[in-house]
Order: sequence, then structure tokens, then C-alpha cells
Amino acid sequence: MCATRQVCIIGGGFTGLAAATDLLQSGAGVHLVERRDRLGGMAGGFREPGWLSSLEYTYHHFFATDRTFREYAEKWDMADQLILRRPVTSIETAKSGFVRMDSPASLLKYPDISPLNRVRLGAALAYLRTTGQWKQLERITAETWCRRWMGNEAYEALWKPQLVSKFGAEWEPKISMAFLWARLHARSPELGTIQGGFQAMADRAEEHLVKQGATVSRGIADAHLQPEDGGSWRVRINGAWHIFDAVIVAAQPQTLQTVTSTLDREFCERICSQPYLGSRTIILSLNRPLGRSYWYSLHPRNDSSFTVAVEHTNFVPAELFAGEHIVYFSTYLSPDSDEWNRDDATLRSKALECATRINPEITDDNINRSWVFDYAYAQPIRCVNASSTLPPVAISGCKGLFHASMAHIYPWDRGTNFALDLGGKVAALCLNYLRSL
Repeated sequence: MCATRQVCIIGGGFTGLAAATDLLQSGAGVHLVERRDRLGGMAGGFREPGWLSSLEYTYHHFFATDRTFREYAEKWDMADQLILRRPVTSIETAKSGFVRMDSPASLLKYPDISPLNRVRLGAALAYLRTTGQWKQLERITAETWCRRWMGNEAYEALWKPQLVSKFGAEWEPKISMAFLWARLHARSPELGTIQGGFQAMADRAEEHLVKQGATVSRGIADAHLQPEDGGSWRVRINGAWHIFDAVIVAAQPQTLQTVTSTLDREFCERICSQPYLGSRTIILSLNRPLGRSYWYSLHPRNDSSFTVAVEHTNFVPAELFAGEHIVYFSTYLSPDSDEWNRDDATLRSKALECATRINPEITDDNINRSWVFDYAYAQPIRCVNASSTLPPVAISGCKGLFHASMAHIYPWDRGTNFALDLGGKVAALCLNYLRSL
């Protein structure tokens, strides 16, 4: 660039971090603004006294197939800090309790599906793992496709409970098959984490950005942007106004609506009205292991508040957390769900109920302490032909304004790898715009 163009990035999650990294590498100036006190977004974490690692607010891992994740780890000099393991995954069946489900061999032993239908299921899964034709699959619901090619028994026993747990009974029959394809196509039995936790990677990314000349402002609750004559943007950061050539809002659609008063109201209502779910997670610190698995998919029940239990210290050593055994209990909730109003004590009681389904010997005496973390926007709902309703990245009628959020990640499911990939893509679009000035 002949003259250094200045870009403001609102949102310090991994999408914003990736965009900032690529913009700096191409010669642009960057000012990264984050509402929280630390960068990392939903993949960020906290660290208690005596711990040797941070702990994510919500469970996180990457897959062996996640190439973009490894690319940015290289850029941030974190490649040698990546850890890849193969933990045990279990699923709670309606009839047979918890069974292992993390390999083709375990699938062929699934007790609630007949042997003949297991073979049929395995053939359908092999097809989904190899085909790249997701655009055809998005035209049909997961229920319709699975019942046709896997059989009613397999759908009722395996996929319907998973979709109900993820999206609720209201949305389960409407979810696109492209969503299920994405979850099966690129995943690996090996899971990855980072030495020191995902927060360590976010901190290293911040160090990299600052070293390359970026300005990083954390704890900014008053960010606001306005267009200037001539195509530039004014952004309020901590009470002071700054001028930028372009702005990237790397945050949920509601944040885009909040930080600017200049966008068309109908446009904002349209992108914010796309259905989504929030997530509620309680983390229990136990004085003993819960079980042997890392992941426990919980069968949906009317009296249960959680759909998954993740025993983090069956993935990384409990010694990193001063011998505490760390277990996540999490669920997805609609924005208007009454469950948002449950207090921490109730959530702890409900988590204990789920824990006893895994291990009846667990009691309240085994709980050292707990933490609760809520995210209002955590899971876009993907119905048929969802690609036609995705929000734009380059905001029409607002030159130099870009939006990159979880709502833009499609057909893939949300995840750090795809958040980083989106950051690279929005940076490329922004750079093309800056070069046209």
C-alpha cells in the first residue's frame, strides 16, 4: 500500500485475531478493540491460583483435520505447543446406558440398533465422510435424509436425540442435512488442545499483534462507529474518536446493530432475526474423577438441564489444575428460555443429577467449587437452504464496513478452526477494498 491504511477491528475473538494478523502482514495498520478484559472470545479462559494452565469458559478442542488452526498456530509461534490425543467418547442410549462411540468398531456394536441397520448406518456414514456435495444435502432435512438412507431405527436411536439435544424438539425436524454432513465430514477421532489452554494461544496472538505494530484496547464497553464524509469511519474507543479507512465487526449480529446507528433498520432486523441459541455452562471441580470418558453425550430428558458432560481432565492431566478434576456441563437455550433465570445453586444441583447418571457414586461432597458461564449467542440454527439466508460480510451501502461472525460460518459447524478461516477471508475482502482507495 502506498500509504498505510488504518483498520479498526471490533471483537477480539479468534476471527478478529486472524483478521488482524493478516491485515498487519499486508501492511495495514490495525486497532483491535475488545469488550472483555482478555482476548479469545468464547475460546478464552481463566486461571485460578495454583493452576498451571488456563481453563476455557466453554469446552474447546481442535481436530487433526483443522489445517487453518495449525496455520495460525505457526504464525503466532505456537505450533510446538499443540497437543493431539485420542480421548474416549461415550453416548447415553435410551435403553442401554452409556456406551463408547468414537470409532467404526464401536458403531458396529451400538446396542440400540439392530446388526443389519448398523451396517446400513455405517454405509451412509462412509458416504457422508467422502462426499463433498453438501449443497445438495442442504435442500433436505436431516430427519428426512437419515430416515431414508439410515433407516427409522437409526434415526430414532442415534440422530434424533443428538439433534434434540443440540437444537431442541421444536427445531429438530427442521435442521438441514448439511449441518449433520459438516459435523461428520471433517472430524477426526483425535482431538487437540494447547499447552496452557486456548487462552495461551490468544495471549500469544496478542503479543504477536503488538509486536507487529497493532494497537490493542481491551475492556472497551463504549465502542461506537459512524461514517465520515469521503468514505472513512469514526470509531469511539474509550471515549475518544479515531478515524479509520475500514472497520471489521468480528462479533455476533447483535453487536453490529449495537455499535452503529447508521445501518438500515430493516437490514439489522433481518440479520438479527435469524434463529439462534445461546449456551449455558457450569463447570464443576471434583475431588475425584467422574468417569473414564472425555465426552459424554447425554440422552435428552424433560427433567434434565444439560445435554453434554465433558470431563476435561480425562483429556489433559488433573495435575495442571492442582489435582482438581474438571467437568463441564452444558446446554443450548433459546433466547426466551426460562432456564436462563435459574440461579447458580440450582444449576449446580442439576449438574450433580447429570453426574450421577454417569457415576452413581458421585455426591455433593465430591464438589469442590463451580463456575457458570453464559453466552447469549452461541449456535446459529441451520434449516434447509440456509446458504440463501446468510448475512453479507461486506455490508451493502456502507463502504469499508465488514461483518464476520459465527452466523457467517457455513456449512461448517461453529469452531475455532472455522472462526480463524473466516478471519482470513474477511481480511482478504478488506484488503481488496483498501487497495481500491
